[in-house]
Amino acid sequence: MIQRSLTFVFFAASLAPSLAGEQVGYNADVRPILSDKCFLCHGPDKASTKAGLRLDTPERAFAALKDSPGKHAIVAGSLEKSEAWRRIISTDPDEVMPTPKSKLPTLTDSEKRIIARWIEQGAEYEPHWSFVNLPTSVPVPKIKNTAWPLNAIDNFVGAKLEAESLVPSPAADPTRWFRRVSFDLTGLPPTLSQLDQFKNDLAADPAAAKEKAVEAFLATPAYGEHMTLDWLDAARYADTWGYHSDMTFTAWPYRDWVVKAFQDDMPYDQFVTWNIAGDLLPNANQEQKLATAFNRFNRMTNEGGSTALEFRVDGVADRVNTVGTSILGLTFECAKCHDHKYDPILTKDYYQLYAFFNSINEDGLYIHQNISPPPSVLLPTPKQEADLAKHQIRIDELEKQLAQIVAQAKPAFQEWKSRLTPESPLTMADQTALVDFNKSNKKPLESRIQAKDAKPISISLKTPSYVEGPARLGTAVALNGDFGADLPGVFVNDRYNPFTLGLWAKDTLQAKRSVVIAHRCHGTEIGYHGIDLRIEDGYLSGRIFRAWPDNGIGIRSVKRLPKNEWHHITYTYDGQSKAAGLKIYLDGDLFETIVTGDKLYKSVNIKTYTAGTFTLGAIFRGPGFKGGHVDQLTTFDRPLTPIEVRQLAGKETALSTPTEEELFPYYLANHHLEYRKTIAELSAAHKRLVQTEDGFIEVPVMEEMDKPRPSYILARGEFNAKRTEENKVSRDSPSFLLPFPKDAPRDRLGLAQWLTQPNHPLTSRVYVNRIWQQFFGKGLVGTTENFGLQGDLPTHPELLDWLSRDLVNHKWSTKHLVKRIALSATYSQRSALTPELQSRDISNNFLARGPSHRLSGEAIRDSALLSSGLLSTQQGGPPVRPYDPLYNAKPNATHTNRRSLYSFWRRTKPQNNMLIFDKPSLEICSVKRSVTNSPTQALVLLNDPQFTEAARHLATSLMKSEGTDEARIKTAWKKVTSNEVTDSQLHLLTEILNEQKATFKENPESAKKLCPSIKGEDINQVKTAALTVTCQAIYNTDAAIWKR
Repeated sequence: MIQRSLTFVFFAASLAPSLAGEQVGYNADVRPILSDKCFLCHGPDKASTKAGLRLDTPERAFAALKDSPGKHAIVAGSLEKSEAWRRIISTDPDEVMPTPKSKLPTLTDSEKRIIARWIEQGAEYEPHWSFVNLPTSVPVPKIKNTAWPLNAIDNFVGAKLEAESLVPSPAADPTRWFRRVSFDLTGLPPTLSQLDQFKNDLAADPAAAKEKAVEAFLATPAYGEHMTLDWLDAARYADTWGYHSDMTFTAWPYRDWVVKAFQDDMPYDQFVTWNIAGDLLPNANQEQKLATAFNRFNRMTNEGGSTALEFRVDGVADRVNTVGTSILGLTFECAKCHDHKYDPILTKDYYQLYAFFNSINEDGLYIHQNISPPPSVLLPTPKQEADLAKHQIRIDELEKQLAQIVAQAKPAFQEWKSRLTPESPLTMADQTALVDFNKSNKKPLESRIQAKDAKPISISLKTPSYVEGPARLGTAVALNGDFGADLPGVFVNDRYNPFTLGLWAKDTLQAKRSVVIAHRCHGTEIGYHGIDLRIEDGYLSGRIFRAWPDNGIGIRSVKRLPKNEWHHITYTYDGQSKAAGLKIYLDGDLFETIVTGDKLYKSVNIKTYTAGTFTLGAIFRGPGFKGGHVDQLTTFDRPLTPIEVRQLAGKETALSTPTEEELFPYYLANHHLEYRKTIAELSAAHKRLVQTEDGFIEVPVMEEMDKPRPSYILARGEFNAKRTEENKVSRDSPSFLLPFPKDAPRDRLGLAQWLTQPNHPLTSRVYVNRIWQQFFGKGLVGTTENFGLQGDLPTHPELLDWLSRDLVNHKWSTKHLVKRIALSATYSQRSALTPELQSRDISNNFLARGPSHRLSGEAIRDSALLSSGLLSTQQGGPPVRPYDPLYNAKPNATHTNRRSLYSFWRRTKPQNNMLIFDKPSLEICSVKRSVTNSPTQALVLLNDPQFTEAARHLATSLMKSEGTDEARIKTAWKKVTSNEVTDSQLHLLTEILNEQKATFKENPESAKKLCPSIKGEDINQVKTAALTVTCQAIYNTDAAIWKR
């Protein structure tokens, strides 16, 4: 007891002088300590809570301790009675907190003093700043230095500087500001003509000149392109899927839409809504649907053996994580497996958000780069739309014509019918194959129907096994499910081809899983596409599909096929791309079915994997008809009529039996020449429509299922965790933030409405912080990705709130926001780091100087292209492949020099020169790039073909336009750095130039390699090569690649 009292006395004395009398704040001082040292064991995660104690809420911290009756972890105003304090200062390894087992460091003396002072002052808890609703107004502070502010931003910054006894840095030179703002608004340096215009405007009115410059930059297409780069990082945008194959898909229309959205200054609340739920807007148009591709840039695979459910769950989780990071600025992914260790995000909260993104009809895997995983939006060109409309008109005309033919065919039908006799055979036209598997025949596997070119058609079946077939039909073939019976040249069908497939079948095993009876498909077990007939647990199904389940038509029988009995199955299709055109008959009678899919677009017969040969009983890497017996396989190029189906099943033998109602369709299909001709023309018209559709750009997007897919809390985040009524969740917003709007629908559109409420605590703050980061290299909240308890506190909280409220009040206008920042005195300061600021604020948290940081890889490359005269102004369209040693050593010259935004981005490995300049991973959402400086960056600027070509082109143009070496160096420097060259810089560059001249004069072959002659142009290769190296040196300077 004496020792304990002495300890308390010691720490009470140690409070002076550093904290004695000073007010300690929970958010600013205490919570960071508790979050780092205590919340792991005593925080929000119930699963890891030790001794039932939580220190993250006052109710739990002040409550009686579960394991120590009568004691409390924290007693406001009393260190002596606070058990947590006793444990913090204990020297006993069995008592001290954090415990040695936790591997967390003990509190420092400074941290202990803060905790002690806080408890003594009443242990007042405060809500976390970013979880508090955005205020409706934020007062602008008044400052002593009234001459400095240019807008309200400066008042907030000035107040902070005055509180820290600092003064703002002087204003930057106007031309330096002009280059700075040019990069921040367009990602490009100003051109010489833009510089000249700005200088002219400065002479008349400096303030007006700056505003005019900002307005001009905002109006250029380059503004939308530049702003898009940051958003694409957050959207994990790439042109490939990732994982081992990393195949390509069409993503670029989304990129072009984002460019347009920023250029048009789409309100950010609308931008968020379209990205999250554009497809759910009333009468959603193509652009609104396209915007939801934001949710579909999750990684996918087509690797053999992958589980569709696993990757579908991962894809949905990725959407939650992306929205959580990019829009809410929180680490939601930490709550996927357990309650968040630090933030009040419950696992239930995570899966309630998950439920919003879990209801699109997706498979989880992709088949091949030739097939876009649905749901998709089709984006035809105007010409394609016109062609499609023309084909549809022709189809409508033919259908009307067919109806007229049917209406007028009765007299001819009666005349034909009058010639029938009881012996008239029931013949069937358009039969393409008939294999009877009768072992008594010399060739039991050869079709009795020859191909149109008179060549025999034979089934290829490895070691056929014959068994007794249906009564009176001889032998049949037994299938083992591994080796199929291929029938090349038959049933080469697409969705526009009508067909009939008939066979006798006996299912001896009745497998629980879906197995193929017959198919004409490409693909692997990851995904097939084409036409198939299957059986699952006795239920028959038929599909015509491009990418199941959302791009295909299908039906399934209501009743089972009896096990171990011979039955005749007929599968027909009318070529109209509707599920209603699919029919299954059993023993000659229509089998009742339900629709399993009824949306089909583009061709189903495209080359991906395997030959796509018509096959009986097996499919590549998938389950075949093991234990199945098959006989009398036949195919037709049209859907048979009911009486013909009965004939196949052995129930009709002559035309005298059917009724007139049954006989009429048979007559049309087999004997009415005009009807048959029109049917053929209709099939051809459908083919032309499909071929036109195949040319449409297709982008994966969101499309809500008619009935939401149930969602559950998945234990430990495992995709195959048990799903029960107890862990089922409904769609809702996180419990610790403002409630879901009462009148909002419980879907993604409602979620977007929740996110964009004017007082939402996170959406506007997170966005404003990211925009600030683009200008200053660092957000007002340094941890851009984490506004939670482990994140940084805002350096200027009132400024962040004021800018956020200002954004909302100005209709969420991004252009309004960036203009305010660009025209502020804060942004206009010099960026030089003075000795005082180096010692007081080296990270520029107080904003006592202007921004200074290295440019992004994209800006460095684009700047070199622009200053050299190589940059293409072409906007939009498919990605292009610039120079890359690994993937694209010799690119197409007409495409190489477009802005980096339009480059082809491989998800697993972006371009090497971009990676070296800190291009982030494209596999997950990224909202903050690291900024490094390394020797390899200098090597890229000196040796990368893109920069070498830029230097060569700049040198070549200067050799033509400038008469002296000095003039060439001066112009090159100004083009690249936007500044006049100093005497010392000119002297150094002249030395480089002269040295290189001497080197190339001694080795002219090197000059020729660096600067090959151009047909029709007379250039001095030695001088041009020397100037090229000099330009390379300029591109490698701090002045070229840093924004100051």
